[in-house]
Amino acid sequence: MMKEIVTNKECKTCKVYKIFSAFSPKKNGRYGVAAHCKNCTNKKMKTLYQKDPEKFKEQARLRYQKDPEKGRTVSRLEYKKDPEKAKNYNKLWRQKNTEYSGSYYKKNQTRLTERRLKAKYGMELEEYNARLIYQKGVCAICNLPEKGRNLAVDHCHKTNKIRGLLCKLCNAGIGMLKEDTKALQKAIEYLKKGGSFDVENPNW
Repeated sequence: MMKEIVTNKECKTCKVYKIFSAFSPKKNGRYGVAAHCKNCTNKKMKTLYQKDPEKFKEQARLRYQKDPEKGRTVSRLEYKKDPEKAKNYNKLWRQKNTEYSGSYYKKNQTRLTERRLKAKYGMELEEYNARLIYQKGVCAICNLPEKGRNLAVDHCHKTNKIRGLLCKLCNAGIGMLKEDTKALQKAIEYLKKGGSFDVENPNW
């Protein structure tokens, strides 16, 4: 006799039979899913948050500290599901918690910088520091140090090859001219003329 294939179960809260995808996965749960559907769980979490936001946040922080990797995995899954929603949520959270986000950045500046370099440029922090020493801590174009921030990583947008470290202004300058050497040369020639235009005898 063939075993009956079960594809849905009853939610313990709303008492409605729903397909398994309507429930969160749970290793020790019946059929490998939670007892309450996602919709009911979300409503419960929202109610608990509204009753005592600080207690809810503290419990979330403790859960993350207990298993950071699980917290990061959940965050990554949420981001993949809806990147724009995740970005907007993070932006609003930073605006509401400027003091905490600022202190967190100061405490974890090296780790965050390392993560950003790896994700955006495939660059290790050791390579960045080596380039910084080679350039003597100044911009590769204007030879001036950056004020209040790290030098930006300049790379070719076609090949992704890293060219060097630039200050904000120089990096923006070549970017505005679309990294076009002909346009940059014309800009040099234009500046050399120093406004020599004569209405009666134009000399361009």
